Amino acid sequence: MAYANRSNARRAAKAAGLENFEVVTVDGGFEFRELAADVVADVLPGVVAQPAAWQWPTGAAHNAGPRRPARRGRPRISEVRNGARKPVAGVCATLWAHFDTLEQATVAAARQFAEANQLNLSNATQEFYAWRKFNAA
Repeated sequence: MAYANRSNARRAAKAAGLENFEVVTVDGGFEFRELAADVVADVLPGVVAQPAAWQWPTGAAHNAGPRRPARRGRPRISEVRNGARKPVAGVCATLWAHFDTLEQATVAAARQFAEANQLNLSNATQEFYAWRKFNAA
């Protein structure tokens, strides 16, 4: 019987209980053929029997994978107030530090600072409102 694709022929061979088989092309379709033990030995020298079936690892072997190295330096823990998290580093932290220095912080001042320092205006606006929420202003 010819199968439409190679994977269907492979599936049918396994369903037929064959361990040693090959999938070949016949008249535009695919068929499986059983291999004799001596043919398997020629194809895979030194291997006659199939390896044991793979099983999910259990116990300590399951958890013994590679681990990520610990972060160096002090941990970056940010403060959370009123549902807003204060940034620790980067452009957002720079914006927040600037907002803290302003006596009367406004969106216009935030956008002006962003333009002067070539920062993203939308990000500056968003960070201003997050800063305002954090400070309950």
